[in-house]
Amino acid sequence: MKGVLIVAEAVARKAPTESNAPKNPKAHKAANTGAPAEAAPTPSVIVKLGEGAIFETAGSGNGFSTLVPPSTKAGSFVANHKTSNDPIETLTDGKLAQGFGPIFGNGIKDGAYKMNLGKPQPVTAITSWSHHQQGKRGAQHITLYGSNSADDPGWNVADTAHFTPLGSLTTEGQTLKDFTALSRRSPDVKPLGTFQWIVWQVAPISKQSENTAFQELAVEVGKN
Repeated sequence: MKGVLIVAEAVARKAPTESNAPKNPKAHKAANTGAPAEAAPTPSVIVKLGEGAIFETAGSGNGFSTLVPPSTKAGSFVANHKTSNDPIETLTDGKLAQGFGPIFGNGIKDGAYKMNLGKPQPVTAITSWSHHQQGKRGAQHITLYGSNSADDPGWNVADTAHFTPLGSLTTEGQTLKDFTALSRRSPDVKPLGTFQWIVWQVAPISKQSENTAFQELAVEVGKN
């Protein structure tokens, strides 16, 4: 299927040290709270689906042949805004349910989920699965970021000292079935970078600012 993946050139960032840490302790503390994520720099490289991403849609949760949900989770999740319906832990339970999932409320335009991998690891793929709840909640508009910060990097994804942009993915222009998956991965099998933290910054999928019904978010890692 044809489509477009917009990505920014990924450059691995070193974990911040005392010399390059924010000089304002209060500002750094605020960055590590649940404050909304700030706008990110405009992505600069356009890559077609098949050259940096995979799109797959299926009529049922067990209908995926390529992007199959993982049986084990890679890390733990937090969100920058309150989520409703299902617990956020369901994003790593390996199940694709016919529901809303841990969804951001209508009107939330800067929602973000963050996974902690526990330690810096070579990330080879980042995938998201959604359910087409009410015939519209399966669409996905995502921008991905990685961080190898020693501590929680917070939510300011525009801070290039802590975050590396990994690209923006969208299902726009695609025909969606009950479940849809988008996966960001390097076309040459090399890791996208070494990160401990992965952020999915999500955008509303309707004029009413409704958000995606995500069912599963996963990160695949290689060997160090």
